[in-house]
Amino acid sequence: MRFIFALIILLTFNCRSQIDIDSFLNFIPSEKEIGCMSNFQPTAQQNNIFNHYVLSKLSETMYPERLDYMFRYFQNDRKQIDSIPSTSWLKKNPILKEAHFENAFMRRFEHMFPTSDSVQFKYLFATRYLKNAFGKERKLGLDPELIVITTARYIIIVFRGTDLMENNHLGEWIGTDFNALKTSKSAFFTKGRVHKGFNESLELISPILESYLKQIDAISKPIWVTGHSLGGAMGILSAIRLSEIGYTIEQVPVFATPNSLGNRKFVKSIDQTIFNRIERYEFNMDPFTMLWIPGYSFFGKRNFILDDYRIMLNIPHRTFNYNKYKPKENTLRKDIYKLAFQKNVFKLPYQVYHHNPPWYTRTLFYLLNSDQKNHCPDLDVSFPFFYYGWSKSK
Repeated sequence: MRFIFALIILLTFNCRSQIDIDSFLNFIPSEKEIGCMSNFQPTAQQNNIFNHYVLSKLSETMYPERLDYMFRYFQNDRKQIDSIPSTSWLKKNPILKEAHFENAFMRRFEHMFPTSDSVQFKYLFATRYLKNAFGKERKLGLDPELIVITTARYIIIVFRGTDLMENNHLGEWIGTDFNALKTSKSAFFTKGRVHKGFNESLELISPILESYLKQIDAISKPIWVTGHSLGGAMGILSAIRLSEIGYTIEQVPVFATPNSLGNRKFVKSIDQTIFNRIERYEFNMDPFTMLWIPGYSFFGKRNFILDDYRIMLNIPHRTFNYNKYKPKENTLRKDIYKLAFQKNVFKLPYQVYHHNPPWYTRTLFYLLNSDQKNHCPDLDVSFPFFYYGWSKSK
């Protein structure tokens, strides 16, 4: 009798929880968002700002706390929620759990795709913990996650950046990002050496991704790959891998991506078709895009965002030889231009919140023309800023 009573309570709780989540995810999308992905161009176009803005928006929303806040924002009549003290608080007090992520992501964006696209969303993930010298697992390691958006015309793959591993803030940072030694051997990249943490994370998730792509017959469709921060690094390496095994990679626009991905031999081995389709966006005060580890080589087109949201497209990568690219008088402020080329790791900015995805999303939104702004995803200007700088979002 007690068992039955406990079961009834458990089922009641689960049903109530599901009803609460369904209610939380229910919102009325803005009219301009409905069907706006009909403007997405599936075939490669250089610096297609609309495409890149949409992909930046998708990358930004891959973080669970951001998606959580977005639905709170919708439920609050799209008004800033000043009672939330910080993004860290959101991570510790989520309404939207990881188990709800695929459904929440789909509910947020599905209305943007025209009915003819027959859009589908699939959340893929894997986790592997590191072991200490005694063979005991630590809550540190590899935790890659991505969303595959499949339409009748094209496919989008969005990788998530660094996030929590079972509420351990530093788990993925230590196990993946900071594992910056170069590989001695890689199952995917046999020519040259790559970042060990990124490579191990890719080797963990790739079989799952490739199995799903085979299942949906993705070989016949153009694929766009994107991500923010670690997600951008994973996106670049995954796009290179997928291209090598026969998939059509149209473009790889990534945001706030680390520069230390592979050595010179690895860079030279990249097929020029995919090499020329990698677009890296860097915000000028973002410390993570300025970090450089000796022995790694820069690659991909570099688009540099100034602090007033102006942008320099396809400029050379960082160098100690600033004078080679020294601008003429009255072009751009020389101090900002010099910052764009500075590779000195002892002159890094310290404001971590400049790594925040909205710096990138806002920049691309401001570059849209008036017609595009009337037919694109909302900017959500009230969105909180990552790490610190909450007041900067207002």
